[in-house]
Amino acid sequence: MQSAAAACICNLAANINSKEIIATSGALEVLVQVLRSDNQAAAAQAAGALWSLCVDNDMNKQRVADAGAIPHLIALLHAPDTFAQSQVCCMCAFAPCAACVSASSHGIISCF
Repeated sequence: MQSAAAACICNLAANINSKEIIATSGALEVLVQVLRSDNQAAAAQAAGALWSLCVDNDMNKQRVADAGAIPHLIALLHAPDTFAQSQVCCMCAFAPCAACVSASSHGIISCF
């Protein structure tokens, strides 16, 4: 259920007019909770949804960082699920926030 819900948010966030509404609705906090779950398929979808929310939206990049997503995204890079890893790398490469850039410059992640 979490995986399907995160995938829906990802699809909805593709619409630039929806990004702000989704981000301020409390969805970011829920997506961060899903990132922390043991369900790697759901965590991968949550990472994809966060990426979709951040594309072309600098305010959402900051909101994602402020919601505490970055440590969980970094942890997801070490998941055995390569789809989960790729979702995080897409997030960091195509919608990097200051925390992703900082983590990359310190060798914590290398998605760029």
